[in-house]
Amino acid sequence: MLSADLLRRLDRWLGLPLVWMFGLLRLLLRYWYPAAANRQGPLLVIQLSEMGSVIIAEPALREIGHHQGPFHFLTLERNADCLALLPALPLERVFVLRDRSLWLLAWDSLRFIRWSRQQRLGAVLDLELFSRFSTLLGLFSGASRRIGFGHAGEGLSQGGLVTEPVAYNSHRHMRDNYLALARQLLGQDVAGCSPTAKDVLNQVTPFPYDGAAERSVGQRVAWLFNPSPRKPRRRILVQVGAEGVLPQRNWPRAHWVSAIGGLVSEEGAEVVLCGRQQEWAAAELIRQQVDSPLCVNACGLFAVAELPHLYRNADLLLAADSGPAHFAAVAQLPVLVLFGPETPALFRPLGEHRVLYAGLACSPCVSAANHRCTQCRDNRCMQQILPAEVVASARQMLADNAVVRLASRRA
Repeated sequence: MLSADLLRRLDRWLGLPLVWMFGLLRLLLRYWYPAAANRQGPLLVIQLSEMGSVIIAEPALREIGHHQGPFHFLTLERNADCLALLPALPLERVFVLRDRSLWLLAWDSLRFIRWSRQQRLGAVLDLELFSRFSTLLGLFSGASRRIGFGHAGEGLSQGGLVTEPVAYNSHRHMRDNYLALARQLLGQDVAGCSPTAKDVLNQVTPFPYDGAAERSVGQRVAWLFNPSPRKPRRRILVQVGAEGVLPQRNWPRAHWVSAIGGLVSEEGAEVVLCGRQQEWAAAELIRQQVDSPLCVNACGLFAVAELPHLYRNADLLLAADSGPAHFAAVAQLPVLVLFGPETPALFRPLGEHRVLYAGLACSPCVSAANHRCTQCRDNRCMQQILPAEVVASARQMLADNAVVRLASRRA
């Protein structure tokens, strides 16, 4: 897969001159050829980057689906499996750009342009934060309406290629920003996006219940600990990796070892280390240092589509800011999330959660204004979140969750 840093550099150094060139060309053409009326046709939603964002955008996508019906979706191959968490989005309506190499990405971009022209799209809704690549794809799609975040004193310039720019508000949660895009699409009052605190806890559509699948996942987890009968315990899922998009999100390994050791020894909880197959080695080092039969490594054992069933076999998810911290909302699993280089004011998970955030003077150091690129190589914002704080917060969340979620695991 192409690295996130390479994609950001391409978007900056190649994307910027391209959007300005096509923006100028568009102005010249409009001088001689007035813009035609908006064309009626299917809707395309673009979300290329981290798929935790698509969970935050789910209320907006649900609103669009309620008013306009099914729509098409464009994403990168690295994120395509995460769409299984949104059953309302049929996979046959998803167009995937392979990002294993630059040649494949370029080829699939050309395929997309041809496909989108055949679909005769009426509108494109771009969920990306000032991505020039997605802006160009929207332009070449042929859609007469191109809705996205506009450069208005904050963010990055897109050459005026967005026909209906919506102001990005860095002081409001991204859910509200996405809802503003949806309301622009639907012709509603963009300024009317003001959810109540109660709404925040119940805004993601739950993943459909499947008792057989959840029992199967529960049995597989139980066998990781011990195939023999044992005392039911609280189960905590720990996402030790924070994805490769922003390595500054990672919590130090020594902190993970100390916190997990405390959860096992003080709370007597079962701890399941979760993640993708490529995170197995890092998780195994942590498991070995914890050195407890109550801590197991399950990285790579469960597909993304199985995560809701895994989450319903647990009582709490502990994670650094990453996709799984947001995925937990589809299974209504409480999550304790550690924030550092990004602000929880914008990206805190939906659903029941608690945030630990050091709030240093240098944090957040990534934003839409700098294309989420930071020069920081010493993430003190994460290092200063102490294991004792994590253990204490997890203990409180387990106590607050009065209904113990053990029934589905007794196999």
